[in-house]
Amino acid sequence: MKPLFTVLLIPMIMHASGPFTLSQLQCLRTYVKSDVTLFDAPQLLNVQKMLDDAVRTLGFHTQTRDCPTLMIRIDAVGEKAPYALYTKIALGEEVSTQRKKPVETFVLSYEASDFVLTDEPKEALMDSAQYLIEEFVAHANEDKE
Repeated sequence: MKPLFTVLLIPMIMHASGPFTLSQLQCLRTYVKSDVTLFDAPQLLNVQKMLDDAVRTLGFHTQTRDCPTLMIRIDAVGEKAPYALYTKIALGEEVSTQRKKPVETFVLSYEASDFVLTDEPKEALMDSAQYLIEEFVAHANEDKE
């Protein structure tokens, strides 16, 4: 019974202490990028709106210069169904390393992705973006506490 309990407990502990932190963020810029011809500008604008709404709901300033950038990148493979859709959300920011001599560098301080095989790429895009944004929001709320 103890080994089973340990096996069940480890994933919960690992989820709670992921490698990323969103603590002390005050502002974010948002960006949606896709070179995929499956999606038109209005769909990408819908993803952008979902991202902007989430950032504002979390209370981040968005009109400040030199903020970290929260980006959603959309890629797809295939010219006919099923399509392989890869969606990624990442937070990029400039930081100073904790080395003997600090180095200013650009890092991804948060990253999550979603991979879907689908016959309906437009619906899958919205579902995938919503899923990743909800994960980001949950992580940001956990780090605020």
